[in-house]
Amino acid sequence: PITSVAVDAGRRQPDTEIRVSEPDLVAGRALASALGVPQAQVIRGEAATNTEVLGEVHSPTIRRLVEVMLEESDNVLAEALARQVAIANGLPASFEGGAVATERVLAEDNFVVNVSDGSGLSLDNRISPAALVAILQKSITDPKYSPIASGMPVGSYSGTLYTRFNDPNEQAAAGKIRAKTGTLNSVSSLAGYVTTAGGRVLSFAAIANGYPEGADEPARNALDELSAALAQLK
Repeated sequence: PITSVAVDAGRRQPDTEIRVSEPDLVAGRALASALGVPQAQVIRGEAATNTEVLGEVHSPTIRRLVEVMLEESDNVLAEALARQVAIANGLPASFEGGAVATERVLAEDNFVVNVSDGSGLSLDNRISPAALVAILQKSITDPKYSPIASGMPVGSYSGTLYTRFNDPNEQAAAGKIRAKTGTLNSVSSLAGYVTTAGGRVLSFAAIANGYPEGADEPARNALDELSAALAQLK
């Protein structure tokens, strides 16, 4: 479940990927425990208008949240952001609302995509490499899209690309590429920007899909070798 508040992104334990079914209530109980209040008193509801505010924490800006989401490939944050898009467009804060709102906003700039969720985990999501490249190019010229360009991890240096481009036949892209990874069963993708040996900045997108189960590593290696080849262009 996606909620507006959670502890450790809803994980049962900080070092596991297993999630709780009610992350908002778990977060509320954790706060109650810290305050010495019985956890049984934690329920969902709306605060009364005359409630005294004991403390508050302000969220980072949407721009910064987008950057963090891209660098770490944070699916929970991606889904939460999609629901913010839904709310801003007068739609329900749900999987469907986020998907419809995202399609609507992208259609305003003539980008055609099929979206089923914010994280990209649904097998019903559809986007072409050409559409990805068009969005990437837009993020360089349009401030509205600019967090896409600034938030992507750097090859061999940060985020989900920290361990990539270390093999000799891939190292040409190390430090020269900013890109977002994508991984599902039998699907691997990489889309972003690469600075060539000749000083040009290229937008690119590559998707490998339909390969045999268990072949994720060869698929990723192929994407990295492609990126290295682009980096060596004059």
